[in-house]
Amino acid sequence: MNPVSEVSSSLRKLYQWLSRTPWESFDPYDYGGSSLARSLLTIPNLALLLHRSLLLFPRSARILLGIRPMGTASGYAYLLSGFSLLGGTPNYPDAAINARRAYERLMSFRLPGGAWGLPFDWLSSGSVRIPKNVTLSYTAYTGLEALLHYYGLCGSDEIILQALDIARMTVRELKQIPTEHGAILTYSRQDEHEVINTNSLLGSMFCRLGVIANDEGLLSLGHDMLSFVRSEQNPDGSWNYFSRRRSRAPRIDNYHTAMTLRGILEGAICTKDAEAWSPAIRKGMGFYARTFMDPLYRLSVWPGRSYPKDIACLAEGILLYETVMRYFPLSPGDADEQLRALYKWGIRLMQNTDGSFFYRKYPIFSVDLRSIRWGQGMMLMALATSFKRLCRDR
Repeated sequence: MNPVSEVSSSLRKLYQWLSRTPWESFDPYDYGGSSLARSLLTIPNLALLLHRSLLLFPRSARILLGIRPMGTASGYAYLLSGFSLLGGTPNYPDAAINARRAYERLMSFRLPGGAWGLPFDWLSSGSVRIPKNVTLSYTAYTGLEALLHYYGLCGSDEIILQALDIARMTVRELKQIPTEHGAILTYSRQDEHEVINTNSLLGSMFCRLGVIANDEGLLSLGHDMLSFVRSEQNPDGSWNYFSRRRSRAPRIDNYHTAMTLRGILEGAICTKDAEAWSPAIRKGMGFYARTFMDPLYRLSVWPGRSYPKDIACLAEGILLYETVMRYFPLSPGDADEQLRALYKWGIRLMQNTDGSFFYRKYPIFSVDLRSIRWGQGMMLMALATSFKRLCRDR
């Protein structure tokens, strides 16, 4: 099957699934909002049993814990991005209607005086409990990215004004830390986390919005954030999850590496010294390909481990190589070849017969969470990005 047919068929199945399925869903981290789950996690033996139950029987375990499916801002943002990208294509005549619906859902989740967060308490990677409904840097990025995609569909200046207002509110809401190499925004106002991938993505967003709206303040801050990210690159081309200033634990994984690279690629073209970013991009892409891809380009989450296969790796991998093809061509055919391989194994391995995507795959079982935020929405955005390019290039 050629790439156009493979992507088109997969996208159609997912689109149809989303058309008949509620957009409220379970989430990998929603158990943090359950008082019963939090109590069980304090009991060592029960904590292990709970974690295994949530992994092996994610939907049933959540129902027993009293967790209900719910909407999330990032989930609606992914849907808005995907539907907006499809809105200009004749294959999806109702995509613009779905985009409007997703836009209204997303904006209804905006926090007063800020951007977006999660509708449940959760335990961050640094073991800091972050309460629900506080502005988070990554959620702010996904929402702003979706607004730019929606602007591309409808062309309304009101959308850009909304994005600018949210971006400026996000800067005021998060803690800004100057460094000798640039600037950092914390993950939320509740912590001191200096997360590399969110600074890369949000920094790129500020650069892009700064160019669109001629806002020198946002553009300058975005450039400083990306400069900080570049300074944190390891000699092998990788980035740690946290800055070296705050943590010595590397914690390097697939999808956060892809996010970091995508942010640099999207933001570097907005800077005056775009060529200066080439060495970091080439080293980063080299690390990503040799560390997380096997000879058949199948993606793993962690270095040196074949499993699990996580849907975020597939979605972010597709988005990364689409961004490379758009902004930073590698040697002729490389990115295109790798994308074709991602479609081939990813769609065949990770897509369910009903059109939805598995959350994770292990050698002998699959985890079928059907989360909009972590799976279906991000795959809609990834496949829609590829579909639009493939149709344009035909």
